[in-house]
Amino acid sequence: MTKPENPLDANSEFVVADEYQQRFNAIQARVAAAIAASGTPHHGLEFSAYAFDDEDLPVDNLDEVAIAGECRIAQPHDFFEGYWGAGGQDFESEVLRDPTWLQLCVVANRMMDVVKDTHHCYLEGVSPEETPGPGCPRFSFEMGS
Repeated sequence: MTKPENPLDANSEFVVADEYQQRFNAIQARVAAAIAASGTPHHGLEFSAYAFDDEDLPVDNLDEVAIAGECRIAQPHDFFEGYWGAGGQDFESEVLRDPTWLQLCVVANRMMDVVKDTHHCYLEGVSPEETPGPGCPRFSFEMGS
């Protein structure tokens, strides 16, 4: 798809918006299918760490390795009375090897259930632990709302 010659052309704007939505929906459908295949209920996770092409449209990067090598994902339980976290616990994943973004979506969905936070449902990235401990590196999810 090419950029419209006249960026103020309303029809062209709708075409770009439709293409954006179609790509976004296709990415989220892949995430939902992977979560369903894992056998865990879908807790509203949406993948937001996708790349963008030259036209600022989403690019499906779910099959790309998100973290090279062995790692664990650790997410602390957070409680905000009346909103999220009631009855939750800290989360730590099994050891993962070269997880793709799609694999991390499945882990993030599982994490949402353990920490009891479905408010922060947008997986926006991962961050390494600030003070690495012994064993394989630990990362946490960057979750948005």
